Amino acid sequence: MGQEAIAQVQIGADRYEAKLHLDSHFLHVSGALRTKIALIETRDWRAELGCLCCVWRGMQVVLELGDPVAQTWLRKIQNPPSLAKKLGIADDATTSVHWQAGSAALAEFFESTALSNCMSSRADLCFVEVSDAPQLVAMLKLAKKLKKDQQLWVLRRKGKHAAIKESEVMSALGALGFKPNKTSAWSEAFSADRYKLL
Repeated sequence: MGQEAIAQVQIGADRYEAKLHLDSHFLHVSGALRTKIALIETRDWRAELGCLCCVWRGMQVVLELGDPVAQTWLRKIQNPPSLAKKLGIADDATTSVHWQAGSAALAEFFESTALSNCMSSRADLCFVEVSDAPQLVAMLKLAKKLKKDQQLWVLRRKGKHAAIKESEVMSALGALGFKPNKTSAWSEAFSADRYKLL
């Protein structure tokens, strides 16, 4: 979901009021000028006198957020939570998980953890990728087996060219009684939405 605020913004010589959205990878600026600032391209973050400041592409960026918001955003930028933490996976590997076979994105992530792929019926969290119609069918097949104490994370591709839209996933799972309750940035290519059976 990220952090949101409305504030005076200065980027280089331009100054204007804007709506700001901060997520794991970008600062989105919507106002007189629309700008998407990749955090990886920024440096020298600091909070002073209620302003959050950095350097981006050689320009000074100043966000007049006020305290304590500026300090909160600074901490989130400098100490971002791990993907595992955002997904609700405990550091001590006590969370039981099940992930869909055949998904390169899921396989790459879980190979970096100490977790094993347990049976879906025993998992606290289940993970699926939905990038095409067969994967959508497989997601629904899994969802029908889940109980109320289990949660389903759905990986979907970002962008207008995604074969399966967020609205299609939400509608299909909604028909089975699932509601989304969290969204997390997974990577530049994927977003992840968490669903729970009501």
